[in-house]
Amino acid sequence: MNMFGRRKTISFRDAAEATHWLLVAVGEQHWVSDFSKHSNGTTQGFRSVYGGMGSFNDLVICRANKHTIDAAHEPLANQLLQSLSSICYATSQNGDLSAQDALASCGTTGNELHGWLCRDCGYGQVTREDMLAFAAFYDVAQAIHGGITSGSFLGSIQSLWKRLDPDENVSRFRPTAERSGIAYAESTGWMRPCPQCGGNDTCVYRWSFDGRDFTPSSDNLAMKTS
Repeated sequence: MNMFGRRKTISFRDAAEATHWLLVAVGEQHWVSDFSKHSNGTTQGFRSVYGGMGSFNDLVICRANKHTIDAAHEPLANQLLQSLSSICYATSQNGDLSAQDALASCGTTGNELHGWLCRDCGYGQVTREDMLAFAAFYDVAQAIHGGITSGSFLGSIQSLWKRLDPDENVSRFRPTAERSGIAYAESTGWMRPCPQCGGNDTCVYRWSFDGRDFTPSSDNLAMKTS
């Protein structure tokens, strides 16, 4: 305990409780009972939910899977699911975690902006869904850190969920993307043909964010040289 009586760590119980809340919030029927059993902090048998095909690792929260969720919340819900699941697993193995260690257990999946690139002319494009997924990574990380350091983890997660503003999230990063030479489109699906040159050699592309600009990630397909 610190001098103010609040823990600066997260326990398995905290993480399982928040995961259970998320599953209830989206109407997940299959896995909610597992997390209900463990939301009291009992870790016995917990890690078995992660094993094999069809395990908890394979869960995707979306309307197509009959979850009670709108399209704007899907990126946030799945980023929360991935992060909370990772923290549950880590705390079930290692006990209470600091905010830094909890975030480290979540990995870096989601910290790049995903979109499309034309390998013929270099035209890059991202969609609203791409922007929302990218914003979700940073918002979830902030909510996790704030919730652990404030001693109100579930409250921090619930507050993030309630205050989601999709338009604001897009507007936070769209000007930076466009300044970095990445176009924005409301369309969904494959970018083919290229809106700029009409070519069909388009590919999934990723950009890293340094806090100021987006730059191509190191593991993308190369542009055509001729």
